[in-house]
Amino acid sequence: EKPQHADAITHATSKKLNTYTLTDALAAKLKAVGAEVDVVAFHACTNLACLKASPDGVRPAARAVVFAGAVYNGPFPKPLSALFSKLKDVAAAQPGLVGSAITCGASGNGDVAREEAAKAFREAGIASVEGASFASGNMLKAATSTEAIDAAMTALAERLRAAVFPAK
Repeated sequence: EKPQHADAITHATSKKLNTYTLTDALAAKLKAVGAEVDVVAFHACTNLACLKASPDGVRPAARAVVFAGAVYNGPFPKPLSALFSKLKDVAAAQPGLVGSAITCGASGNGDVAREEAAKAFREAGIASVEGASFASGNMLKAATSTEAIDAAMTALAERLRAAVFPAK
């Protein structure tokens, strides 16, 4: 059964570990270090306007963006990677924006997708923070353990916090 949340566009089938559960885990860790977090499905922010401050001032501009998606030892899904070309416009309006990526796939090898995101961040002039990759267990006997996910998300949240609010 396909997830009914943000991960549905990637057709992930793992209920225990998918992009949706990973973004929830990272959001919880970021909130624990004092960050305000909004998880937005990439198909709901096709021009990356969700990263900009709202005209009425209710929503502040994002200080960090984390792309998350399912991968199969290759790049992110095309609807997600299509957003990379919009990063330059966002970076011009939001100096100091920080970017990262989370991947989830059958083998957990998301190096191609994470490097694709890091390259897009560099080309847009956005600082990139090392992301994380996880095995979903769809084709494996065992997915990444809960403890390993918790440790990786704690570390990623801390890397993002340090990049957004560097020590003086």
